[in-house]
Amino acid sequence: MSTIFADVTSGRLSEDDFVIVIGKIMLYFLYLAIGELVGSYAMWIGFTLGGQSICARMRRSLLVSVFHRGVSFLDKAGTVHVNTLLGADADAVNDAISSKLGRVIAATSSVLVAFAVSFARSWLLTLILGSGVLALAVAAFVGTLFVSRFTKRSSAALAEANSVAEETISGIVCAMTNGAESILATRYQNSLSRCYRPAIFARIAGDIMAAVIMTIALSLFGLAFWRGSRYYFDGQTGFADVLTVLLAVLTGTSTLGLIGPNAQAVSAGATAARRLLDAMAKPYTIDCMSMAGTTPIKISGKIEFDRVDFAYPTRPNVKVLTGFSLSIPAGSTTALVGASCCGKSTIVKLLQRFYDPSHGTIFLDGRPLTSLSLRWLRENMAVVHQDTDLFNASVYDNIRYGLFRSRETLTNQQERDKIMDAAEAVGLHHIIMSMPDGYQTSVGEKGSRLSGGQRQRLAMARALVSGCKVLLLDEATSALDTVSERYIQEAMAAFGKDRTVIIIAHRLSTIQNADNIVVMTPDGIAEQGRYDDLVRRKSAFSRLHNMEIVDREHLSCRGALERRQTHDPTITAQSMSTAGPSDGESSGQLLSGSRASLEEESRQHRACYASSTTASASDIWRLLIRLNTGKWGLATFGLLWAVISGCAPTVHAFLFANAVLVFGKLESDKDEYFRKVDFWAALQVGFACAQGIASTMRSTPLAICSEDSLAKARTQALDHILRQDMAFFAAEGGTSKLTSFVSTTIGELDGLSVSSMSTWVGGLIGLVSAVAMSIGLHWKLALVYTSAVPFLLAAGYVYAAFASKREQKARQWSLEAAVLACESVDCLSTVVSLGLEQYMEDRFWQPLVTQSRRRVRKDHLSCGIYALSQAVVYLCLGGALYYGGRLIAAGEVSMLDFYICYIAVVVITPAAGACFNLLPDIRKASNACGLLLALLARQPTIDPTKGPEIPVPAGGVKLTLDDVYFRYPTSEEAYALLGIDINARPGQYIGLCGPSGGGKSTILSLIERFYDPQRGSILNNGIDIRCMGVRSHRKCIALITQETTLFSGSIRENLLLASPSATKQQIQEAINAAALGEFVASLPEGLDTAVGHRGLSLSGGQRQRLAIARALLNDSPVLLLDEATSSLDRVSELMVQSAIDYASHGRTTIAVAQRLSTIQHADWIYVIEHGRVVEQGTHRDLMRADMMYANLVRMQHS
Repeated sequence: MSTIFADVTSGRLSEDDFVIVIGKIMLYFLYLAIGELVGSYAMWIGFTLGGQSICARMRRSLLVSVFHRGVSFLDKAGTVHVNTLLGADADAVNDAISSKLGRVIAATSSVLVAFAVSFARSWLLTLILGSGVLALAVAAFVGTLFVSRFTKRSSAALAEANSVAEETISGIVCAMTNGAESILATRYQNSLSRCYRPAIFARIAGDIMAAVIMTIALSLFGLAFWRGSRYYFDGQTGFADVLTVLLAVLTGTSTLGLIGPNAQAVSAGATAARRLLDAMAKPYTIDCMSMAGTTPIKISGKIEFDRVDFAYPTRPNVKVLTGFSLSIPAGSTTALVGASCCGKSTIVKLLQRFYDPSHGTIFLDGRPLTSLSLRWLRENMAVVHQDTDLFNASVYDNIRYGLFRSRETLTNQQERDKIMDAAEAVGLHHIIMSMPDGYQTSVGEKGSRLSGGQRQRLAMARALVSGCKVLLLDEATSALDTVSERYIQEAMAAFGKDRTVIIIAHRLSTIQNADNIVVMTPDGIAEQGRYDDLVRRKSAFSRLHNMEIVDREHLSCRGALERRQTHDPTITAQSMSTAGPSDGESSGQLLSGSRASLEEESRQHRACYASSTTASASDIWRLLIRLNTGKWGLATFGLLWAVISGCAPTVHAFLFANAVLVFGKLESDKDEYFRKVDFWAALQVGFACAQGIASTMRSTPLAICSEDSLAKARTQALDHILRQDMAFFAAEGGTSKLTSFVSTTIGELDGLSVSSMSTWVGGLIGLVSAVAMSIGLHWKLALVYTSAVPFLLAAGYVYAAFASKREQKARQWSLEAAVLACESVDCLSTVVSLGLEQYMEDRFWQPLVTQSRRRVRKDHLSCGIYALSQAVVYLCLGGALYYGGRLIAAGEVSMLDFYICYIAVVVITPAAGACFNLLPDIRKASNACGLLLALLARQPTIDPTKGPEIPVPAGGVKLTLDDVYFRYPTSEEAYALLGIDINARPGQYIGLCGPSGGGKSTILSLIERFYDPQRGSILNNGIDIRCMGVRSHRKCIALITQETTLFSGSIRENLLLASPSATKQQIQEAINAAALGEFVASLPEGLDTAVGHRGLSLSGGQRQRLAIARALLNDSPVLLLDEATSSLDRVSELMVQSAIDYASHGRTTIAVAQRLSTIQHADWIYVIEHGRVVEQGTHRDLMRADMMYANLVRMQHS
């Protein structure tokens, strides 16, 4: 091209001939545009569809891999780690393949092709330049190595921080009750700080790699001019050949700037893929989905344990069972009782083959369990655990899941009849029918919309509907009231005929009809036999039995406690009216009175949980300024270097054009010619070094600012989440979406970090400087060239905008799929017990397949638009070349001006347009900003950071509930409490009892001020708690719930959540009072022993006693007990009850209990049913009244 222009300028080529030649060249550009259109389309559609498919299949493979490995895999890996792999890591793989890998390959291939063309034209000069290629490869290899290493460290630390966030959000009740929000937020911030430095180093390493590559590439121009001038002068190569080599290198190296940022994303994706593959490749001994093994036609249900030894893989040195032998006849009911930690729940897990014994054998119908098909084995066993797992589906579906193990073919009506019969059998049918949508009512995340007793009965119905020959009940009635327990006993009496039933129970009333009761100790089986026989032996079981007898006269005598002096003797037992709202106000009026506030609360929920939230540009900028507060000096310093880097392409165009003209003008004086060429060659090398320094100077401050802003955003997000009231967390899918928001969505803010801004600043400055210089040189040429700029930029924008919307929709679908997968992982033991692996796999996979098919057309359109935008670049280049050539032929512009303008405007513009490739990331960042702004703008109704701080009263606390009406925000019509009046004087012990779902736990939630009532008031020493500081009020209260929450860390760290300043002596006294002293002393690391994720390294009883110790350490004047001893065996219950009795002296205590023995000494007892107080009085008075309470006592006694 240069030789043609030189010929027409010198007159050796006529203008007519020039038009013909330039027309042919234009045709070549047309061919290039068509080739680019086809090639870009094929590349992007391949990577887009391939990336989506690979990501979905990796998620599916990991989910299936978890199903294959079963519960033992999660013991080591942890659910949070697996959920991170399914969520953030899989998204990183998708982003790397679909969006970034193609750009890296295209940029790399551009460099390689450029050198291939150069080699074809001048192999000698190309070989010399090849030394630069080797240097480029070394720089890329070393840079990628460092980026990968730091990215791996950063990702591991971030995964740990995400685990802390997930535990904190899911354990929000524990955090609120202990006032531990700031402690847990600090723990998250400390975990987050460990990924701060590696993340900065990863960014810096990537930027330095790109700077070194660009420096080497630009230095090659100086080398080419210097050495090429010698070859050209000596006649070893022609001017056109040297110019071709130079332009090829220029074209190839112009794409090197795309490698750096995209290579970081590819490296992060590769690291995430490695973690996914490593997780899937971990060996396992039990294949939970294997069909291998014997599949007997008939099962009778005879079970035998023959000298079984077992220790959990996570604690191989602690033997749970040693030489355990037991025979369970077919069709019999066997009960396992005994102290906590003696291996009762372990037996259930071994029967389901979650684990295999280290020694000994377990037989079913005379066959070793290991010889049977595992799928068949679990299809014939129904299990109900103490910790009930329900799925975020309807009541109907949750019961229907029990039918999946059945091979029986049912019609829809037969299926519905079986489901309703099972619900009726456990006393749940009438409750379900009273719900707004009946059996189609959603139970919420983990069954959060049901009470503990309702969840347990629903799980029991799910087990009964299957009709399995073996039924395993692990504390299946621990959360049930006496009436509900009687329902279960009657259902079991009918269902248990001809079936083998194994019951683990601490409540002996549930096993009176068992054929065999096995009393277990840590040393093995102490005794076994029928209930009456064991009682007559006057041995271990007899002692347990005597502890549980409820003798009315004995209770009356024991009712005279020292605390009784605080009781008001004028109050007698009474039957409470069941009338509705008083003062002539109807329930409908109450509903309308609070509807506005509820609708506003619902609107805020939708804003916080929406998949996308728009925010104005000014709001986004204010947020970004706030996140970068304190770092603007560094940011400004980095952006100034970005401005300098942005001007570099324009300066390079000027240097390159002058060097080409000097190079092309041979002079007779060899030394003078070489001197001029060497001058411009040296300037090229000096410029390359300056550009490298500018890029390096830019990287460090911008990396620090970007990571600092992300850390602030994550910290502020979690801090503000922890400020919210309980209604915020009760929203559907709340915990999963909030965890995903903190761990994944906040990371998308990087698209608007100062590092990303620097790319836009550099592109904009480069474009403006190029246009300005062109206008200064030749306004006519610059005007025509500049007219192509809007088309080039528009092409890039249209593609980026379209791709951004597509990626946003794909991410939303991906999030929904990830939530489904994470739910399956969280409930893995239930999934494998019910044989739902294939169903859960299909439930995850089918929506992805359907959505993938729906978006294929949009994917093709998006990739077609991108390919067209790239093809337009070549058409604009050809048009600009043609017009410039005509001006040269007409003598209106010099070769120097043409080169400068052409290179500056037409070559730089596509590079600036490439900035629009970042638009999808910017869209995602804008969406993340909107969600974060919505969260930060949400002002909780109950804000723990506001309100006057009132010191804990020294004289005790009087609690009063005055005509309280309440309904949950998720319920539009049904009231949970209707006119509740409760008085608790300082030092009084108040008992709450009654049927499940009556509102007992709701009363404690209101006292803790998780919610505010719609009407009425709750008073703390005569002060409405809404007028007190939330933390001041909660500091007065210690709460122990029936669902124990522990956090990862040591026993000591979990205890100190309640009282960070507690001394060693106070800690020791608390654990001794909670009957944990001997257990802690037996541990090698004592109080520093790790409890595992959510405390799973401890048994259920140990977890609950640790929670009790934590509450006792709090030393609050008010003690709230919500089924505090439900997971304990009888011996431990009495020990802990004694500790609670001791702790309650001088404290106002309100205890919710199903075991009436735990509240028999209460100063005053309230019987709650359907949200109303139906009876109240002392135990003796209520027994004398002979109403609901007396009936409950008689049922427990019988």
